[in-house]
Amino acid sequence: MRKSKKAIREKITINVGETIIDEKYGDTEIFDTNDKTRKTYFSNSQMWVNKYRPKTLHDIIGHDEIKKTLLISIEKGDLPHLMFYGGSGTGKTSTVTALIGHLYGDNNLTETVLELNASDENGINVVRDKIIKFAGMSLNEALKVKFKIIILDEADAMTSEAQTALKKVMETTCDITRFIIICNYENKIIDAIKSRCASFKFNPINENLMIDKLKNIAKKENIIINEKAYKAITKICGGDARRSINTLQNLKYLPKFKEKKEITENEVYDITSFVPSSFIDNIWQKLLNSSMCDLRDETLKIINTSYPIGYLLLCIKDKIIDDDIFKDKQKAILINYLGKVERMIVSGSDAFIQLYALLSYINAISKNIMVVEPVIF
Repeated sequence: MRKSKKAIREKITINVGETIIDEKYGDTEIFDTNDKTRKTYFSNSQMWVNKYRPKTLHDIIGHDEIKKTLLISIEKGDLPHLMFYGGSGTGKTSTVTALIGHLYGDNNLTETVLELNASDENGINVVRDKIIKFAGMSLNEALKVKFKIIILDEADAMTSEAQTALKKVMETTCDITRFIIICNYENKIIDAIKSRCASFKFNPINENLMIDKLKNIAKKENIIINEKAYKAITKICGGDARRSINTLQNLKYLPKFKEKKEITENEVYDITSFVPSSFIDNIWQKLLNSSMCDLRDETLKIINTSYPIGYLLLCIKDKIIDDDIFKDKQKAILINYLGKVERMIVSGSDAFIQLYALLSYINAISKNIMVVEPVIF
């Protein structure tokens, strides 16, 4: 039962000088202790990613073929094990949420859906203690459902041992349980699991579709933003819907929003730590013309700027592709190595060491110096 308003206020009210900040059912409000006048500080503190999350498969941005296939499966009542893979913010989790809504409606999901994040629980114990127990439970006939669903998010973080055990569970409980595997990297899932799933790749969201979604949200939230700013968001976020919507929400806290003035691409660049093209051009020129000793200092300067390393690598990749100084074979070698560097940094390797190795390798190849590919560590 929901607590009384008074009880909640007694629990979470904080005195700040002459003001009392009170959070009531998710909304933050201000009370002036002098005249007791209530003023809404935030009319809604909800994250827009959740507020505008698709409620049905029809609401999902893009991925038309995937939506068609899933809707046909639902209509026939014959849903296979599923694997959704692709980059962050491309709609994998939102599609699963919408799919669950189509299958079970407003029913209590406690007995029908188990959701686990494999990045937190990636060992064999989670298979033994949670998955086997839930998958083996008999169906509640009163719910009138054909099967239960187990959702494994970030499944590519599971150990090989855990994945092997999971494969056996999928085999033995498929009559009453379906599995939905969500991951970023398909190659980290063992073949025995992939072969048991209908696999769907989620590509980055199309720019025009993403802009339409952002415009729809901006209209509802009364944000005045120009066309170039929308394009700046989609360029920076690279088809990541979650990041795009979060970026749009951050614009709400700018003075221009409160003043009801038009927000431009410059504000978008400011709040996203966007890497200016002039900065990239400068790096590229020094990269091609510096000595190895100078490159070390340049690498340190780049790291100290605190620009997102992933975006820097993307810019360097574009430079490799566009610069005629490299032959096609050299471009292929460099981009392949850049991909390895990116994976190592994501895995926790030292960013300075990896970036320095990459820049040195590019420098050497640009001067036609025969070098062995640096060792990744």
